[in-house]
Amino acid sequence: MIDLRSDFLSRPTPAMLEAMAVATSEDQGYGPREDPNLQALEKEAAKELGKEEALFVPTCMMANLLAVMSVTKRGDAVVLDAQSHALTSESGAIAAVAGAVTKPIPSKQGRISLSLLAAEIDSGSIQQPRVRCVLLENTHNKGGGIALPCEYFEGVRATIGPHVWIHVDGSRIFNAAVALGMSAKILVAQADSVSFSLNKGLAAPAGAMLVGPANFIGEATRIRQQLGGGWRSVGMLAAAALVGLKTLVPRMTEDHAHARLLAEALATCKGIEIDLASVQTNIVRGRLQSESLTPAAFQQAMADNGVLLQVAVDGTFRLVTYLGITSAMVAHACMALGLVLGKKETR
Repeated sequence: MIDLRSDFLSRPTPAMLEAMAVATSEDQGYGPREDPNLQALEKEAAKELGKEEALFVPTCMMANLLAVMSVTKRGDAVVLDAQSHALTSESGAIAAVAGAVTKPIPSKQGRISLSLLAAEIDSGSIQQPRVRCVLLENTHNKGGGIALPCEYFEGVRATIGPHVWIHVDGSRIFNAAVALGMSAKILVAQADSVSFSLNKGLAAPAGAMLVGPANFIGEATRIRQQLGGGWRSVGMLAAAALVGLKTLVPRMTEDHAHARLLAEALATCKGIEIDLASVQTNIVRGRLQSESLTPAAFQQAMADNGVLLQVAVDGTFRLVTYLGITSAMVAHACMALGLVLGKKETR
């Protein structure tokens, strides 16, 4: 079965497994950040993103939550895209746990309007919550994995000024950097803090990173403990993640090429709406518009042909490529799409 539902289904490489095995025989220390593999991972993550320090956490959702909790007080506001993962897929944690107000702004391909953003920042009313943080997402999941460029973040910083915190939910920030042909450090230069997943394109068994200034990471570490995230015996996980961080970023171009092939195959199929311009990284999003095939039937038919994908009740669907999805698998998936959906007539 070819599983294209998410890149968190990636599996560690042999080198990562070897690093995990070695870590089992090493002294892991007693304190929550004493393990040498953990310290090496946090140091490398901070260096790669050009920030002072980094913190290893169980999930990218926790990293986003820690960022918000570290820079806001209860009742403060967080401005974010109405289609952001933090708003649509993190169980309302910003409100429920951080006690912050979310102020969603409509976006186009992950870019919130700078004029609308300026209006939120400059409300000037004591009856409105103070905006302490702008949360942006790169790559943008529901935008089709689109990579937001440096120029957009520069525009956001110029709009909000130096005193409002910018946090980037960079779950797939290295995919964005590779697609844009630049280092992640340069891409997030305008951000105060960044989160990124280790278990997606970097193929680690588990975990995510939060990076930012030293005092911010210190506060995030304290809050992580309050939330039960002060995990111990993480040397094996950190060792694997460190190998992934050091070795797997360049190969993401292969995932992006595979996603492009899937998107181009979909563009030739009947009853499909897809924006090829948005397919820049390892995510392909489209919408089923077939009169003869329901979303549930489409999902089942693809599974019957050996391909698993996400299909929502409104017909939107997602395919994601990652380490372990080979060219042969992509070719099979393209063939299955053609069989299930049928090809457009050409003239």
